[in-house]
Amino acid sequence: MLRSNVVTCCICAICGVLSSGCSFLFVKGPPINAEKLPPSKPVECTTSRAAPVVDAAVTAFQVVRTVYAIKASDTDYWNVPISRGADIGLGVGLTTLFGASMIYGLTTTSECIDAKERHARRRRAPRRSPVNVDAAPTPSVEPAPGVPETVTPTEDDATPAPAEGDEDAATGEGASRVPAD
Repeated sequence: MLRSNVVTCCICAICGVLSSGCSFLFVKGPPINAEKLPPSKPVECTTSRAAPVVDAAVTAFQVVRTVYAIKASDTDYWNVPISRGADIGLGVGLTTLFGASMIYGLTTTSECIDAKERHARRRRAPRRSPVNVDAAPTPSVEPAPGVPETVTPTEDDATPAPAEGDEDAATGEGASRVPAD
């Protein structure tokens, strides 16, 4: 019975090697320029966590299988095509491979989900038209007919007229001062 378990484990290990980690093969990350994509173009990457889950299951199986090989004796591997040491080494290697594939898959799908959410926020954001700072503001309310508009005094309007006896700065002429009696 023990031999059949070892053979089954070996067959599973070989199948595992041939699959080389589901996430490494089937998970596609977001494009490097995802922030620069136009809002009309979708971000194409993998959001499904199916491959990392399969990797996690294979990793767990490899851990159990390797622990079983560590606890077994060399006599349990008598007349088996693979030695106990080779089985342990294979188990450690496959555990590492599928564990790394699982971590890669989980990280990459999370990055994809984040990139798609950021892209969706950019698509929903209102598009702002360029603002012309030099343009005069348009009044929002027109004055009622018959109501005079309020005039704001300018600098020229604010200059007081020369008083009697003051010289005009531009001409140098002015009213003569007559001493009061």
